[in-house]
Amino acid sequence: MQTAPPAAQRTRLVWFAGLMLYMIAGYFVIGRFNLERGWYLDPSLAFEAHIPFVPQLIVAYVLVYFVVLAGFMVVPVADVALFRRAGRWLLLNFTLAYAIFLLVPVKALHRPPIDPEAGFALALTGFYYDFDAPTNLLPSLHVQMALMGGLMCLRHGGPLAVVGVLSGLTVAVSVVLVKQHYVADIAAAALIVWLTARWCGMDFRPPSRRRSSVAERR
Repeated sequence: MQTAPPAAQRTRLVWFAGLMLYMIAGYFVIGRFNLERGWYLDPSLAFEAHIPFVPQLIVAYVLVYFVVLAGFMVVPVADVALFRRAGRWLLLNFTLAYAIFLLVPVKALHRPPIDPEAGFALALTGFYYDFDAPTNLLPSLHVQMALMGGLMCLRHGGPLAVVGVLSGLTVAVSVVLVKQHYVADIAAAALIVWLTARWCGMDFRPPSRRRSSVAERR
């Protein structure tokens, strides 16, 4: 088995560290800033008042971190060009989300009261409610990352493609049922992921389809 060149490993580490820092710092600084805004957009739809609160799905909500990590880590270390392209795609999604958070502030007004003593699911949901400011909703960066990770898994192919896509979609459903986001947040996230993927030239076809396409062009 060949070992990836040290330069490729360093590139991967630098991109990973930089993106993590940008995600955490940008999200939480903007989230705290948006707590004191003088106005907020209400993107909720009438039917959302009837969507049940399902705290057990907080476990699915947490899946996002595994999905996005799996999607990007399956890129071969030696394939620096693809990793950089995927990194720029993720960076663009962060930046667009942050800009919209600042331009169109939204505040979660639909979070139910939580009794953390009522069970593990409610305790974990309450932790997220306390830890994550009720701002930075539109678009759902949580859903953006989940969909991106799922699509990268789809590109990898095999069983991981199925698991990644299903996990990404499960995360998208969970954010509504744990009352962390509105439906509009999910729609905006999906649109941004689609547009930025096209802009960055991302190809999510499984390996067999990509090979077939190359063979046909020859």
